[in-house]
Amino acid sequence: MYLYMVVFDEALSEDGEMLQTIARISEGEPFRLKDCCLLMLTPIDNPKTIRDLIGIGEDSTGAVFKLNGSYSGFYDEKLWEWLRVARENQVHERV
Repeated sequence: MYLYMVVFDEALSEDGEMLQTIARISEGEPFRLKDCCLLMLTPIDNPKTIRDLIGIGEDSTGAVFKLNGSYSGFYDEKLWEWLRVARENQVHERV
């Protein structure tokens, strides 16, 4: 499993096609940081593939970042718990 941050230039619609696609390719529920940014865990190992699947570059702009497991900051406790579980899933997949 690979950890990604997806950032959009505008807020995503809750019932929009992009979020539906993200939910379909994600392992578990993506974590919404803000209306235009989320974290996701997926077996897809290429950010360009994710970008193409969710439609960034067609009618919207944004970026997909593959995270290496090194992060720091201050945020709601739920984020750190989500990252802990995601990191455990990454480790188990490699074994």
